[in-house]
Amino acid sequence: MDVIICYQYGFQNVIAPLGTSLTSGHLQKLRKMTNAAVVVFDGDAAGINAAKRSIPLFCQNNFKAKLLLLPEGEDPDSFLRKNGSEAFNALFGKAQSIVDFLFSVSRGEMIDVVREALTLITQNADPLAADEMLIELSGKTRISEVTLREEFRKQRSKTFKEERKVAGSRAVRGSSEEYLLLSAVIHFPEKLASFSSRLDMKDIRDETVVSLFDKISTAVDKDTLGAVLEDAGEEERILYTKLSVEPGFDIEHVDRMIEDCLMTIERKKIEEKLRLATLTGDPKLSNARVLEKIKRIEGKKI
Repeated sequence: MDVIICYQYGFQNVIAPLGTSLTSGHLQKLRKMTNAAVVVFDGDAAGINAAKRSIPLFCQNNFKAKLLLLPEGEDPDSFLRKNGSEAFNALFGKAQSIVDFLFSVSRGEMIDVVREALTLITQNADPLAADEMLIELSGKTRISEVTLREEFRKQRSKTFKEERKVAGSRAVRGSSEEYLLLSAVIHFPEKLASFSSRLDMKDIRDETVVSLFDKISTAVDKDTLGAVLEDAGEEERILYTKLSVEPGFDIEHVDRMIEDCLMTIERKKIEEKLRLATLTGDPKLSNARVLEKIKRIEGKKI
């Protein structure tokens, strides 16, 4: 309805991700038409958190986005119906750059916001775009460009080394199913409650995944990056950021993906028990595992 009403009021270059979280896939498709847009979010807490989650995507995909928060309690549909097209058009003059937005919504110390901005800038694959953001950050904070560039180089070098290290170790530590489940919870924190009782953390091989599941489940504000990663280690931050940028699944079919992952983890668990039963030569144990497998995977009563 937001897109339809915008079109009816004369704003025709409008798209929406149909109620789902923004993904790299959306931006890659949009880049075929433009690499710049004003991204409009509802002005409530959920809208602010959604805007925060989208920023790494813009940087990762070198997408020139300005962020616009509507007045609290409004969405494009309601605002246009109440105020008309001229008032809506006037709002676009208040759209903020990524750097400005971070400072406007942050409640922490300036130096913490600077570090967060630098972390985001290091994710920008375009050196010219990164340079432009560094200049803006320097002007905003009055911190010298030399200092910011030196810190930027350190962070980019450290991130590159850590990503290589984590990628190498993760290849043998975990399975794709557990990363996909974690990715689902990062994008849809509310989903965790629906399947947590079916997932035994002892079946998760990657300790970083287990730790992030725990942090998300206990976070007061599961949608806020700072709340989740307040005491996170380097590997946790890297994995969380990577999955937030690259979900690894079609978010429109998240429920089916979760179910498939849970079934795959269960199947692998039972197959491992069967393998161990065969190695010990215990036919009764082996037969029991076969019955268990049939019952759990096929859903039949034995």
